Amino acid sequence: MATLFRLQKELKEGGGKLEALNPESTAPKHKRRRVIPEKVKNLIIEKRFREKIGKEKLSRLLKEDNIGIYSPSTVGRILVDLKKRGELQNIVNVFIEWQNRQDDREKATQNKREITQ
Repeated sequence: MATLFRLQKELKEGGGKLEALNPESTAPKHKRRRVIPEKVKNLIIEKRFREKIGKEKLSRLLKEDNIGIYSPSTVGRILVDLKKRGELQNIVNVFIEWQNRQDDREKATQNKREITQ
């Protein structure tokens, strides 16, 4: 019986249109954003700037430096968040771009040598 009264109310509020009975979105209005402590973020950025360190090693470094105890899974999620925010540069992509430029330079010099011969 309650469903009938609820549907009548929705229909009345919708101005008698049947579209008013369609279910509305159930997605949350505000999604929680992960808060990363400043010390953790700074250590990760500092260590990943020089070389690509994995989540397991970063987890151990955080524990050794007494910053906090984070599981490798949590550190992995933090890395993804930092990459999405643009705060952590993806070193692998930078290296690939550099390698591609080196390859292009080598091809250009080989083409010059072939032309001059």
